[in-house]
Amino acid sequence: MSPDAMKTINRMKESVSEIASRARETVRGSSGIHHVAKSSPSDEKLSEFTRDIAHKVGAAAGYLTRSDLNRMSRDTVRLCRQYPAQSIATAMAVGFLIGRMRRS
Repeated sequence: MSPDAMKTINRMKESVSEIASRARETVRGSSGIHHVAKSSPSDEKLSEFTRDIAHKVGAAAGYLTRSDLNRMSRDTVRLCRQYPAQSIATAMAVGFLIGRMRRS
């Protein structure tokens, strides 16, 4: 693997880890708000939603931290085989977005 690719992967891992830590801080901060505004169901749902996002971002950061490019490649192939229609739709959407960005 080229040194540039490794640098890019390491930057991605750092970015996801930073996002996960910020999300955790947000959840900690929102828990105090949650206790104050306990009577409103929408605040409870917002707090739960924020916790779920923080958990998922943290899981993604952990995966990127402990996985190498070969493992990520195998996992991607496995997911594409398991969900072929969703994989094709995702590839088309990503291709469309990349095409739109290149035109701008």
